[in-house]
Amino acid sequence: MSFNNELQRAVFARLKSFTPLTDLIAEFNGQPSIFFDSPQNFNLNDRYINIYEFIINADDTDNTDGFTCNFDVHTWSTDRSAIKIGNITQQVYNALHRFNNILDGSNGLKSSGVYFVSLNIIKDGDGITKHAIQEFTVQFEPLVNYPECN
Repeated sequence: MSFNNELQRAVFARLKSFTPLTDLIAEFNGQPSIFFDSPQNFNLNDRYINIYEFIINADDTDNTDGFTCNFDVHTWSTDRSAIKIGNITQQVYNALHRFNNILDGSNGLKSSGVYFVSLNIIKDGDGITKHAIQEFTVQFEPLVNYPECN
């Protein structure tokens, strides 16, 4: 399933290029703090995002092989107010929900677009850090060339 890397790159690129989101988070080495894995020398007290937990499930029909992919976007903030993390999660939602161009079709797949599933905001064990978990889903099916109708 080589599309998995392609999908991860597409989600990452979409979030990193969405200025209303990147304006709200810290920078690391001149780039928005959106990671698959936080660098060891990154200040975890800054606002940042991790993208991971891509889960792929079969979603076949009688005549096509399809699948869904659910993925999580985690956001952290040590701001005392929940307003900052709320604003960040809203911009993650705005960047991804109903984003239809997640893959270009070159891998032989088409998608229904990205759709928001859920949001959970919790306070971490330190009593300060807010941790938001947003789940999104994408449904895929193979591109089909239907014969012309006469």
